[in-house]
Amino acid sequence: MKKLFVTCAVFAFTCSCTETDEMQYVKKLGGKWASEENENSRFFEEWDVLAEGNLIGKGFLLTDGVDTTVSEELKIEKIKNEIFYVATVKNENDNKPVKFLLVENDSQHLVFENKLHDFPQRIKYFFLNDRELKVVVEGEYKGQNESNEMLLSKW
Repeated sequence: MKKLFVTCAVFAFTCSCTETDEMQYVKKLGGKWASEENENSRFFEEWDVLAEGNLIGKGFLLTDGVDTTVSEELKIEKIKNEIFYVATVKNENDNKPVKFLLVENDSQHLVFENKLHDFPQRIKYFFLNDRELKVVVEGEYKGQNESNEMLLSKW
């Protein structure tokens, strides 16, 4: 009986550590990120880590240092035992959210995937260091493989 208790306790501890570790890497996105200025505009992504561990964010474009256009409302949430990146992009998909499942997750990168979405099918975050990350959106579009990437710095 004692051996069974110890085994159960170790299993429960291992499961709770795994759950924390999954969101631990996702939480590295927390904060404000900005691209370099390009033709008088910069792209920003902001992520807030909520008390329950989920993230809420937005992506927006700042033009001429004044005009802000919010292009997407974002969240990353754990639903049951899966983690989803949920994007609601203005004037796309009837303004309905699109979910991408977290399929790769470690200290160096995150990969979210939705094979049924028109474009992108994958959203990747590569943690280059504590202050920089690379975002890659990729997939097939009109029969061609497409890939766009952007370097963001912590703001």
